[in-house]
Amino acid sequence: FSQEKSTLLKVTGESRLSVSPSLTQITFFIRSEGSSYAEAVESLISRVDLITNSMKKIKIKEKDLTTSNFNINKNVVYERGVRKDKGFNAVQHLSVKFSQDSKRLIQILNEATKSGANPEISISFTLDSQHEKEVKSQLIQLAVRDANQKAQIIAKEAGCRISGVQEIVYGTLSLSIQNPPPMFKAR
Repeated sequence: FSQEKSTLLKVTGESRLSVSPSLTQITFFIRSEGSSYAEAVESLISRVDLITNSMKKIKIKEKDLTTSNFNINKNVVYERGVRKDKGFNAVQHLSVKFSQDSKRLIQILNEATKSGANPEISISFTLDSQHEKEVKSQLIQLAVRDANQKAQIIAKEAGCRISGVQEIVYGTLSLSIQNPPPMFKAR
């Protein structure tokens, strides 16, 4: 019997893709204050209604507006070290998602700013679930191809032959490189 020495080669495949978003999400941050709990809630509801009604004008259905956050808190301030209750703060985040369309985006922003609700606005872009699945599949294929190419190059240069794949580890690797602390030279 001859014993053949096997060497294990480990490589990591990498992939990146730049894709255009397929969805836009606009989130309206609506805030109100009131001297009482009920007053803060009523004020918030009226401002949310302003946004909701303005969206209805441009054919956004109420069911497409989703609340992602709703809070009512005491408004506490400190004046000269003394705690004072200044009523209540009410906050609601209202979001709408739609297919990527810059004209629609501008239309929604214009209508929201004319509504009188004076919301803070956040815009984010993402992929719909089908597009996301397709992109993930492409990324996996590209990463496997990259790992294979690296292994072939390394084996060739080392004068070895690849006899098969022993293990595949799937996942994401994220590196965070931080700047080293500054070095100072003493004189």
